[in-house]
Amino acid sequence: GSSIIMAAIALVSLIFIIGPSDILKFFKKLLDWALAKNEDAHEIVGDAELPQNSFGAGTFADFESLAKPKKETPTAANFFSKTKKSDEAPSPAPVREAKAEPFKESAAGKPVHKSPAQQMPKNDSRPAEERGPYVLPPVSLLDEIPNSSADYGNIPETGKRLIDTLSLFKIKAELSEVIKGPVVTRYIITPAPGTRYSLIESLQDNLMGAMRATSIRIEAPIKGQDRVGIEVPNPVASCISFREVIESDCWRKKHYELPLLFGKDAAGNDLVADLASLPHLLVAGATGQGKSVCLNSIICGLLMSKTPEELKFIMVDPKTVEFKNYEELPHLLVPIINDNAKTLKALMMAVVEMERRLNIFSKVKVKNIKDFNSRPRFTQIDMFGEDDKDPIPEKMPYIVIIIDELADLMTTCAKEVTPHIGRLAAKARAAGINLILATQRPDTKVIQGTIKSNIPGRVAFKTASSIDSRTILDSTGAESLIGKGDMFYKNEKNILVRAQGALISEDEIHRITSFISEHAPMQLDEKLTSKLAKVKVARIEDELDDDETEEEKESAQNKREAVRAAEKASNYKKAIELLINEGRISISFLQQRLAIGYNNAARICNELEKNNVLGPQPKVGSRPILMSKDELRALFDSLSDNEQDPAEDPAEEPIELSFAQNEPTNTQGELL
Repeated sequence: GSSIIMAAIALVSLIFIIGPSDILKFFKKLLDWALAKNEDAHEIVGDAELPQNSFGAGTFADFESLAKPKKETPTAANFFSKTKKSDEAPSPAPVREAKAEPFKESAAGKPVHKSPAQQMPKNDSRPAEERGPYVLPPVSLLDEIPNSSADYGNIPETGKRLIDTLSLFKIKAELSEVIKGPVVTRYIITPAPGTRYSLIESLQDNLMGAMRATSIRIEAPIKGQDRVGIEVPNPVASCISFREVIESDCWRKKHYELPLLFGKDAAGNDLVADLASLPHLLVAGATGQGKSVCLNSIICGLLMSKTPEELKFIMVDPKTVEFKNYEELPHLLVPIINDNAKTLKALMMAVVEMERRLNIFSKVKVKNIKDFNSRPRFTQIDMFGEDDKDPIPEKMPYIVIIIDELADLMTTCAKEVTPHIGRLAAKARAAGINLILATQRPDTKVIQGTIKSNIPGRVAFKTASSIDSRTILDSTGAESLIGKGDMFYKNEKNILVRAQGALISEDEIHRITSFISEHAPMQLDEKLTSKLAKVKVARIEDELDDDETEEEKESAQNKREAVRAAEKASNYKKAIELLINEGRISISFLQQRLAIGYNNAARICNELEKNNVLGPQPKVGSRPILMSKDELRALFDSLSDNEQDPAEDPAEEPIELSFAQNEPTNTQGELL
């Protein structure tokens, strides 16, 4: 009885605190929620599950009105989701994988299969709200897996030649294991105790000749083992298709925030990494070795697994042809950038976005974007009618910045770009902003140490020399790769893995991007896009256009010479003034007081000596002054009367200081 009385008192108190109207609204929403659940239990799934009515078997036309979605109304489910604390992660955006149309019989009696891309109408102009939820591209858009197998050659004979060659150089070893890969076969030997690993490495050319291989790679020792691995290319390599990795268990069963699809390692295992844990990637190698195909497989892998609400791209394509297939993606944050000036502006905006996100994380008290997107929410907006003036977003998408040719960017504006890339590489991991930098010129001037130190993820294709390999991987080995997608992958744990990149064709890329663009419109950020549109694009035609006449060129040269003469006269006059006031002068004294270089100061002293103002330089002491103060004042006044500044002529235009490169300058960059 006492518990019932206490419950009644609590209920009355709650009514007085919240208000009778709010209590009635709550119970009304609760009733709506129960009715909605009841309707969901009787939802019509298909023709085979239609209920029987009083007129006979049910048809889809009879119950079409029941299957249509009703207008969304506030329900108690929405009420609870915004008023109570949620201890679980928020449910992801509705994503469903499109299924291909079932097989149908054609007129000839053969099954005909149409992919979802073929069923879809071209140039779908429907608004986004009428297109339904976003649909991930299905695997059926990809080509079938080719039936290709590698030719490993005569493995027992090759292994015997390896052991015999080592014994000729008095190295005792035994063949302990052979690992067959799609491109290379790895022979693992166990040397006798006391054998120097460097001695085995020095025999690389001898072993390559004995095993009749085009190139070999020796890993001595294998990390964490006392064995040596020798990788020999297969006579016929196996092609690794993009679909083969997409359908593997490594891709489908494991969870990746930002999956990077590379291909298969030397043992034939699927190689997939997570960009969010790297957190940045550097792709480099010589021209024509598979860099562009690797970038396309990475991008298409992200498109096959992430929605526009989960991932956004900023793509930089200086060649204007590499990312042409991705121009209409809804994942793009801004249009594909082809100009270096706009690239610099985009990197500046990425730094601003990084700082904004970090400030939001500080307010919410989370450390990174993963914790932010899975944080518990505390909101009571619907109950009390309050609204935050500066709302914190429910979720934030990852942003991946892909720069196809870093060398072109560093050549034109390295001084301006390097600080922004360095800041993003150092701090953007927690903010969910990741970099993928690619270049075909692995040079220290392009891949600078300040950038490379914060990019642990490296992909190196075949390079021209061991110096380029060391620039990319901090170790040699990439020069011995065989090309055509053969690469080294270095992860965040500093482990080097040899792999073969997955091959994706242009037709597959076109089918994937067409499917996505037909299901979802472009979702560019209007504010960032408008800022980029205001950046002036530099054109090479503007530099080639030279309509200046010979008279104009000669007039400009005369103006520059007049400015230099006026500057020399001004420094000479200041030197006379120093003689009057200080009573002494020297080259170092002029350098300090006039802020000029050594050559300019020495020239002024020589002119003073030539005009009989100073005597010659003695072996010890300073130059003697040959004029009295009165004579020096008279000389100073005469210089002031004859001084004329050409820039003060009202008929003349302001002179632009532009000096030729072959003119002598001092250490401070001043004109002599």
